[in-house]
Amino acid sequence: MAAATRIKELSGKVGAAFKLAGVQVFVISLMAALASTVVEGVVACSAWIGGLVFVLANLWFAIRTFANNKTEARQIIFSIYLAELEKFSIVIVTMIAIFITVNPLEPMAVVAGFVVAQIVSLVISPKIFNNHIS
Repeated sequence: MAAATRIKELSGKVGAAFKLAGVQVFVISLMAALASTVVEGVVACSAWIGGLVFVLANLWFAIRTFANNKTEARQIIFSIYLAELEKFSIVIVTMIAIFITVNPLEPMAVVAGFVVAQIVSLVISPKIFNNHIS
């Protein structure tokens, strides 16, 4: 009985993380599409790439955090810190790879897309996770 409850709880949280990622990708794609009508396509594509970096790293963090089956507070906190470290590492390595390999690229647009994805996450995630957790 406890295992079934745990699976249901995890599927709700991970499902909420995928729902948040979907909303973020939609908003970033919409932003890039609107930006492409005003500025060059390179700027719009760069912004989309920057936002996608945040979404993928955030999704990795959510899966690693919610998929743990730890019961002690110390283990849970350690798992969250480890997932956050992995998230930062993903962002750093991915950004470096993008700046080295993608050409042409507009660096400020990459950062702007990353920031927009963070703002979307801050605004939308409380609404999504409150509906799935409670």
